[in-house]
Amino acid sequence: MNLSYNEDVTVDTVRQVLTSCPLLKRLVLLGCTAITDHDVKEMLTSEPKLFYKLEAFIHPFLLKDKASYPNAFSYIGLMEDCNMITSCSLAYFSPLSIVQALTDLLPCFATPDFRYNGVSRTCLAPLAVFCSSQDRPAGQKWGERSVVAFPQTSLGALKGEGWAFILYLDMHTARQNLWGFVRRVSNESEDGWMPPELDNMGLFSAPRPLPPPPFEVLDLRSFLARMAEEGRPLVPEEAIEKLEGILKKVEEVAGAHLATPEHLTLFIAKADVVMQRSYY
Repeated sequence: MNLSYNEDVTVDTVRQVLTSCPLLKRLVLLGCTAITDHDVKEMLTSEPKLFYKLEAFIHPFLLKDKASYPNAFSYIGLMEDCNMITSCSLAYFSPLSIVQALTDLLPCFATPDFRYNGVSRTCLAPLAVFCSSQDRPAGQKWGERSVVAFPQTSLGALKGEGWAFILYLDMHTARQNLWGFVRRVSNESEDGWMPPELDNMGLFSAPRPLPPPPFEVLDLRSFLARMAEEGRPLVPEEAIEKLEGILKKVEEVAGAHLATPEHLTLFIAKADVVMQRSYY
């Protein structure tokens, strides 16, 4: 549905459309002067369920590289060996869009020479896949895909905002490589949990044992089952199996295994340090 350049369209209009049209997949609101950036941010914050079934919500606010909205889902890739982090945070998502984006991105890490694939290890490739619409027809060229948002840089998921897919890779110590769909079960402001600081060698300065981090980590099918429980659309079995095959290959080639909540302590500590030093 395209309601662009209509001065009569307001936030109440958007709310009514999304409520009365549960099968709506795309809503375009370009040039709707009555709907401000603040209005969109407020809706995403206070009424996230309105966006559960949308594949594309196009408003200027979500096309800016400096947009600030609560994280719904993010990809956080930490490349330890090159001291680089990539964070692509989405304001809304559908499960199929996440499966499609990861299916496009992760094959870069499923080949023996993944460590030499510079583009996939920077922000460029993740930004390209997570800004794209999921409804690409078969045979459509990559350059002809529909771009529906500009993901922001955020580690909000690690502080309690929404979900994230994390990927940790180190070409020198493959046994530490990991992945997982993660969610903090409480906000940082509520639980007060923070990882201890790292010393100059990248090791914890605090003595062990460390308190368990307040996170849950799910595999692909468990994550999609949780999404279905929330009322989000189901993902076709064919798409699930394809991504499962890619994740298995990433494990075989790069040694990346499913993380545990305990892994999040070191991951978050390193992610914070690298983010502070990054070029974002």
